[in-house]
Amino acid sequence: MSTPVTWDEIDDLEPREFTIATVPARFAELGDLHRGIDDVAYSLDTLLEWADRDGIDLPPGRAGSDGFGPHATDCSGKIAGRPSAKE
Repeated sequence: MSTPVTWDEIDDLEPREFTIATVPARFAELGDLHRGIDDVAYSLDTLLEWADRDGIDLPPGRAGSDGFGPHATDCSGKIAGRPSAKE
């Protein structure tokens, strides 16, 4: 089951322990670890630049943070206006 975790837990995690039977108790004990996730919006521009640098084509429908501009994708999923590293 997809479950938020803290950085302190990473080394000792056992993913199989996160089940529909165990996560509600975890939530009751720790609270909502997702709270605040939308309080700050960050730009994806750096990640898109890294994808461009590394020749990674984005999936169809994925665009820049504004949905347009230099990172908008065409129907093939490539960043519009930029050649793929494979080309």
